[in-house]
Amino acid sequence: MEAEAAVRRPVRGVKLVVVASVVAFALVGFFLRSFSASESNGLASPTAEIFGFVLGVWLPLFALIYACVRNRVAVVVLAFCVGLSVNLVFLTHATPVAAVTDNSSVFTFRSTSSFGSHDMIQNYTPASGTAATCPANQSASWACGFTSDTFTTGQTMSAGTAQADLYLENQPSPANDATNGWSWFASSGTVEAVPMTKMTNLQSGDVIIAHLSIRGGTSLGTITKPSSSWNLVDRVDSGTSVTLAVYSLVAGSSEPASYTWSWTGAQRAAAVMRNFSGVDTSAPVDGHAGASESSASTTHVAPSVNAAYASETRVVGIAVSNDVDCNTIGGWNLTSVQSSGGSGSSQATAAGYAATASLPAGPTGTFTATCGNAIGATHQLTLKPSPTPSCTVTTTLRKTTPIELRAATTKKVDNGTSIVLDVPAGTQQNDLMYAILAWNSFAAPTDPGGWTLQSSNGASGLALQTYRRIASASEPATYTWTFDASVAIAGWMGSYIGVDTTTPSDFGASNSQNGTTHTTGSFSTSSANDLLVAAYSLAAISTFSTPGGLAPQGTLSAGGSPAVSLAVFDTIQGNAGTVPQMTTTTSASAQGTNRIHAFRPIASNTVTLGTANTTLGSIASPTLRSVSIPTSAATFATGERLVLEVSVPNDKANCGVRLSYDEAATPSKLTVAAEVPEGVAGLLLLAPALPVGLRWWKRRQP
Repeated sequence: MEAEAAVRRPVRGVKLVVVASVVAFALVGFFLRSFSASESNGLASPTAEIFGFVLGVWLPLFALIYACVRNRVAVVVLAFCVGLSVNLVFLTHATPVAAVTDNSSVFTFRSTSSFGSHDMIQNYTPASGTAATCPANQSASWACGFTSDTFTTGQTMSAGTAQADLYLENQPSPANDATNGWSWFASSGTVEAVPMTKMTNLQSGDVIIAHLSIRGGTSLGTITKPSSSWNLVDRVDSGTSVTLAVYSLVAGSSEPASYTWSWTGAQRAAAVMRNFSGVDTSAPVDGHAGASESSASTTHVAPSVNAAYASETRVVGIAVSNDVDCNTIGGWNLTSVQSSGGSGSSQATAAGYAATASLPAGPTGTFTATCGNAIGATHQLTLKPSPTPSCTVTTTLRKTTPIELRAATTKKVDNGTSIVLDVPAGTQQNDLMYAILAWNSFAAPTDPGGWTLQSSNGASGLALQTYRRIASASEPATYTWTFDASVAIAGWMGSYIGVDTTTPSDFGASNSQNGTTHTTGSFSTSSANDLLVAAYSLAAISTFSTPGGLAPQGTLSAGGSPAVSLAVFDTIQGNAGTVPQMTTTTSASAQGTNRIHAFRPIASNTVTLGTANTTLGSIASPTLRSVSIPTSAATFATGERLVLEVSVPNDKANCGVRLSYDEAATPSKLTVAAEVPEGVAGLLLLAPALPVGLRWWKRRQP
């Protein structure tokens, strides 16, 4: 009875009602803080907030009232523990995690590549200026990955909801259908009609543009179109020499096998046509204009037109009164150049060009083609994109263990017939061992056996070769390459952790230049999180600048006669796709060769935590789109990272998307789901035992 009375007595001289009141105010304060945090992050549902309020505030308050009435100290402690526990669990699912190295749950995108192709940085606020974009221009069919810095063993992320705040725009261009997307006609003599076969990939809703080049000009008379469904865009007559007639058609569900234009009076003629998808079918042709010519010239200029919308497709037609070819132009698709039969100035030539240009609304600028010395007629038009695009953008959050360089060694030989490369320190079984040799001679090497020749590149006697092998359980201390002549040799060997041991090689490219600027070739990878290794050799003693996006891993020079220098750089490319060309500047001007190669990561190194889609209509400028990604729980090992991938499908008719970031007005970012720190989680497990412990302590008092 004395112990029971002790429990009922005031706590250390303070009335129990005062203690209960303090606990009540604390619980209310805890909940208000939790509610405020969840509201600011937008990650908790109203149902969860009501549930948290009932269990975290109402229930403990009723318990406190009971404790005051019955004078139970243990109930006060229990009520406090229950309220605290509920609020902490509520915060776990309502607020972001304090993760990685900077105690912040918000990962803001930055236009650097310290962790991958693009970085996600904690506690980072972009400055004002020009936003970075991915890709550079609005387009379809791309993926862009953003990578965090490394986690450490024991860090965890709870199941919940991550939020990607993305500044996106979508201005799809009409698709320029190149595969079976065109048809042509060229007369073998004089004719009174132009028949053209329907394109094999024509679909309902496609827009066809036809260019007819007919001799006669103003003396030709009326041209009869295939049907009333065809619209004459413009007819351009250059005197009596040649006529360029431009027509458009919105294809229906059932189109004839061919289309025929006709006129009175036999003339030589040629024609080309092609189909485009993703065009506004109610008013496909926007700006359009033609230009006639009165004298022969080798250049033919199509006039500028005004595009009312951004990213319209430009289509140009050229008619020439002679048998002449027209040149190809970078960035433009030359549909076809067709000439009628005959010779000299009695012929007619038609050429069609098309380009999907990511241009802003406004004047397109002129277009100049070189087609030979003849009188011609030119025309330019723009096609308006569909006003109701629907592009599905996918966001995927992954945990990844990136490939890492374990160690590397270098060796040079100023003049000799062999080079001995030391195996990098700590090399372990299943590491990718990558060896690179550069020499300035026509000598031929022999590898030590057990190595795969990855690439061989050379120019003007300068050679660069790369080799790979998967490390065995027991590697020798060195490997030796021998040469059939005495040469100066520079060598590098690195051991990488986390490369796919079955099919390590993805793709690569080689290139050669003479001078001080040396740029890698262009290629694409098929896997996300590939390792990129770039090697540059130079036929001189030289230094090398570090290319943007790469990390230096070794530079050395062999001072023989002739000399040779070698530099090696690497990085991780977060997403599959086009590898940017990498440029180094050398201190010496000389012949150079380079090789960049990609290696696949182990598939199990990447775990998908969650994925979500968002659908974009027509968006003229970068606009915030928040995407909620349901995520599973994750436990991290040292060296692992988070990767957010944003991808756009190959749907040109609906997608002309670009992501903006790293600018004050466009701070695209990821906010990840919450976690309870391990120390707090341990206290929660102990919380139910506190009242029991308190009662035991009271009973043991004398």
